[in-house]
Amino acid sequence: MGYPPPMPDGLYETDIFAWSRHQAALLRRLARGERVNDLDWDHVVQEIEDVGLSELNAVRSYLRVMLVHLLKLQGCPASPAASHWREEIISFQSDAQQRFAPSMRRSIDLAALYIRAVKQLAGALIDGVVGAQQPPICPVSLDDLLHADRDALEQSFAKPDRPSRHRPALIASITGLPPRHKSRLHPARRRADPAGSCQD
Repeated sequence: MGYPPPMPDGLYETDIFAWSRHQAALLRRLARGERVNDLDWDHVVQEIEDVGLSELNAVRSYLRVMLVHLLKLQGCPASPAASHWREEIISFQSDAQQRFAPSMRRSIDLAALYIRAVKQLAGALIDGVVGAQQPPICPVSLDDLLHADRDALEQSFAKPDRPSRHRPALIASITGLPPRHKSRLHPARRRADPAGSCQD
């Protein structure tokens, strides 16, 4: 069986693709119980950590763009671009769902993402006008963004000063149960996930 030649110095910096193939071959040999001496452990560990961080940052990005589009719809619901924003909300929600892992929850600061979304739109002109005043705090939770249907999310942003009116619709869209069951589900869910919380 032929083994790869020793790794050239600086390969990680000059050819990450060749470096990754070389390290993968060495790790396979190590898994078979062979002794190997050419593993670039520092960079291998760094790359493994970066894989998880890259997934986390992707989910954060999808959520932030969802918030931006929801704020645009809240400010300019009659915009000619509104249908495009709604399509992208659905698309980005699907992408966020696919890449989200439960262990990411504590690393997603929804309040900070919401502030970034608001700042992104600060003073921006949409169709030549400044949009309506944004809600002072995020009117939805992380679970809402990941699982509620688009209409329920949009409705919650449209009336941020009355979250209790729209929370049943959000819960129904997540659980699949009709709103008439909200009296049994709402208190329990509110204890686990406070209405309008941005701390998830």
